[in-house]
Amino acid sequence: MNDIISQTHKTCYSFLQQFINLSVDPICLRENSGEFLICNHSFTEKLLGNLKLTEWLSTLDFETSYKLSALELEAYALECGVIMEENINLRGKQWDFIITKLTIDGIAMTIWQFSRIYRKVVANNKFEPGLTAAIDRLQKLVEELKESHKSNLSLYCLGASHSLIARILNISTGTSKNRIKHIQDRLLIDSREELFILFHVSGISVLLYKRTLQCITRNVNRLLKK
Repeated sequence: MNDIISQTHKTCYSFLQQFINLSVDPICLRENSGEFLICNHSFTEKLLGNLKLTEWLSTLDFETSYKLSALELEAYALECGVIMEENINLRGKQWDFIITKLTIDGIAMTIWQFSRIYRKVVANNKFEPGLTAAIDRLQKLVEELKESHKSNLSLYCLGASHSLIARILNISTGTSKNRIKHIQDRLLIDSREELFILFHVSGISVLLYKRTLQCITRNVNRLLKK
């Protein structure tokens, strides 16, 4: 039985590895035991370098490593399980740190994501009026979407193909395409690149990230049986 459980966990982590590799942001997963499990290509390239994942946290200065660990404990304690801390300095670059609590088959863990979040108050001064209006439309549209449609949008903007989205959400490829086309029509845009920019600049990506990961982990066992 333990071998079966272990194999299920390995397969689950493999699937999560594929998912986080879709993101351009550095991301890693850490068990509540303190062991780092996996990280994506961006984390290796931008933060890890030649270090081993298990060594990375201990190589940071004490203040930074203590702050990251304290934020993780806080995320575990919160019901929502999501915390964001601005302006964490790593390897000479400023990052916004987003930590998300997740449970897979009874094992508690956290997702560490390092990004740069651009907020609407900045966007109003920095971007053209047309882009600001598009961000407003996206935020209003997301509020109206059903949960499955929100997951569809999030997966698409993270780089997943329509065929992968169909497997995860248990829908047809055509349904995924139609949903995205409907969203693009409402936003008056016609390319994946424009939708990607709006999704991240608006801050919607942060709001939907945890929900999307939970959706994937709920469906892992079903996907393995296919």
